[in-house]
Order: sequence, then structure tokens, then C-alpha cells
Amino acid sequence: MTIVLRKEDVDTIVEHCRGSYPVEACGILLGEADDGVRRVSIVFPTENMLRSEREYQINPQEQLEAFMKADELSLEVVGYYHSHPYWHAHPSATDVKRANQPNCSYIIYSNVDDEVRSFEWDGSEFRPEELIIPEN
Repeated sequence: MTIVLRKEDVDTIVEHCRGSYPVEACGILLGEADDGVRRVSIVFPTENMLRSEREYQINPQEQLEAFMKADELSLEVVGYYHSHPYWHAHPSATDVKRANQPNCSYIIYSNVDDEVRSFEWDGSEFRPEELIIPEN
């Protein structure tokens, strides 16, 4: 699987993650999925209700708003993102336990490495996926 984000979308994710430090940031990715490619149209930053450095929980009201926006624009939830304030951009054991939406992308930003990586959750494990940021 492949996920495509515009540079400004990546910038929004990185800024949110840096601004939330040391708390894990989190958000929802809206877009379209077709032929093995997810294309992000909207990055929807959300509040981490846990205010934790080690885990996150998206505010349910904001999640509902994102889902309603997706319906309004004929988009779908294609993924989620969150930060790892003190760890590498690789799914943690907590991420594996809490992942609950198969066939979605999970983008992780590492504050430590200033790195963005993406993984697909297949329902039992995370698999690395290609992250494409077009130049234009």
C-alpha cells in the first residue's frame, strides 16, 4: 500500500506534533483510497484526551466532526497520525494493542529523529508502507 500526502499536509502534521511535545499529538487523515493508494485531502488535528507522553486517545467529539466532514465531502477516513515524543517512528506495543481500524494508514512522527513514517494496519500487525510527498 502507498499513502500520498502534499508537503503542506506533512508540515501540518509535523507542526502539530512539535507543538504538542512532550504530549503525543494525534489526528485523522481524510481522503480517497483506490487501487492500493491512499490520497490524503485533509489533515484533521485532534486533541489527545489522555495528555500522555506514551499514548493517545482522540477526542470523540472531534472524531465525530472529522467523520461528518468526510461524509459531507464524499471522502473517507484513510488513516490516523500520532507522534512519539521520545521514541523512533515505529509502532509501539501500545500502538499494536490499540489499533482498531484495519486497512488504514497510521503515520508516526518521531520528535527524537524528526522523521515521518507510515504503516498500514492489517488487523493483526503493522506493515511499513510507502509514503509519497509529491514535489508540486
